[in-house]
Amino acid sequence: MIARVAWLAWAAVLCASGAAQEVGGTFRVTRDGERVTVAANRPAVPCDRALGELATALGWRLRWQLDDLGPRLADHLVDLAFGGLDPRSAAQLIAVAGGADVVFHERPLDAGGTAVELVVIEVPDAASAAGRQRLRHTALQWYRRYLDSAESASDPDSTAAIDARMQVAAILRQEGSLEDATRVLEEVYALAPHVDKAPRSLLRLAECYFELGRSATDGDAWFLECERTLQRLFRQHVGSPETVRGTVLLGRLLIEQGRFEECARELERRALYLAQNQEIVDVYLLRATAWFRLDRADECEAALATLDGAFRVASLAREQQADHELLAGFVASQLHPERPDDAERHLRRFFDLSAPDDPRRAVALVMIGQAYLEQQRFLQARAAAVAARRERDGLDRCWARRSSELWAASLLAVGDEDRALLELELDVRKDPDGEAELGVYLAQLFMARGRYRKAVGVLEKIAERGDELGDRARLLQIEALHAQCRETGMLEAFPAQALPIARRMTSRELEPRIAEIFGSVYDALGDAERAADAWRGVLR
Repeated sequence: MIARVAWLAWAAVLCASGAAQEVGGTFRVTRDGERVTVAANRPAVPCDRALGELATALGWRLRWQLDDLGPRLADHLVDLAFGGLDPRSAAQLIAVAGGADVVFHERPLDAGGTAVELVVIEVPDAASAAGRQRLRHTALQWYRRYLDSAESASDPDSTAAIDARMQVAAILRQEGSLEDATRVLEEVYALAPHVDKAPRSLLRLAECYFELGRSATDGDAWFLECERTLQRLFRQHVGSPETVRGTVLLGRLLIEQGRFEECARELERRALYLAQNQEIVDVYLLRATAWFRLDRADECEAALATLDGAFRVASLAREQQADHELLAGFVASQLHPERPDDAERHLRRFFDLSAPDDPRRAVALVMIGQAYLEQQRFLQARAAAVAARRERDGLDRCWARRSSELWAASLLAVGDEDRALLELELDVRKDPDGEAELGVYLAQLFMARGRYRKAVGVLEKIAERGDELGDRARLLQIEALHAQCRETGMLEAFPAQALPIARRMTSRELEPRIAEIFGSVYDALGDAERAADAWRGVLR
């Protein structure tokens, strides 16, 4: 049966005086400078013929993607009744009436001008990525044509025009054209700063800036624009639903910039006003994440306790459950190492819920490896250590150090001591300043095995620091020298070696330990006067 499709798609638009008109066949072509429009008024035209005549009238080459498309469109008749229509829009409308679609290919001509090829294609399949992209492109064309129309130009801040711009921005964002989307959204807000779409446009604008910042090599400028836009939203649209979602975005922004403590404090302040909103779950999780990134397990536990007191974990969305399980695993591993089963349970749940490419899985591998060590499941700990080491480049300094410690501890647990110490030493010597914490850990391992000279050597560069870590390194050097001199029976050599190190100590908290070591040495050497001075904190 032949389908009939009738349109009165556009009202007739008469061309301005002086416009050139070409009449012939089904279509009348009007050229007014660079603007070209077509008109037609003929019923029951087969779609394949209509496309062919339109291509002929415009000087286009017509091509069919599939051989059977032409005969299929011949079975569909269309009533052509329009005027002043863009030729490409007309081609698309005709193709759609026949159950197809069109694309245009252009190439410059040597003699000047452009050759246009009209290709009739199958209707895009929304189930495929290419089909969705094509549908978005088509929608974008129609929205832009509407915005270029006389109707939109005469009333640019009408509800329809604002909605069209919002849709254009959404499509551009889906296509990855974020900078173009920001320009459209700024235009929306400039046209209608007080209508109901204004807060939504600001929120979408902030989201685009945030995504631009994350994708840029240096995203600071985009992040600054995101924060400024959010402040406009909070200031000018107090109480709107968009300010709630804006608060969540602000938390994500502060975490992305490494402003963790500011994030935790700001979200704690804003949470008082968001308790009745579903976004409060994200606020609690972001607060806990900020404390997690600061390696402050006590505060992370308190933030999770607030969430757990108001919501059942099973009622949260999948991504929220994954966040919760990672954070709970962190709290269990850091605050309750005597209960490694709790940490393992939470972290296994995190692995089940998170995406395979989630970068936090590397941190989770380190924590679950630590839990396996506590459980004395050494082969599982070794497997976790190997997997975490593969992802070490994605870890921050703190977790990279813990990954190295897990690597060494798992090797020691399975009896490969020499390899464990060698690989740790190589890591420390490559970057003694950056791996100072790891160097202290390595020195402690050497001392536990009676390798005191190695411990002193590893700590040499770290002991030059003027901070708390430098004091720890200097104390370990003194302890290693003391143990070495005592073991070799050469205690008389200790004061000369250790006094220069002890005089560089700055921590008053470590003074009793220094006094104890020197006092015991002088006492063993029979120098009662110096021993008494040392125990009083006077070294000489």
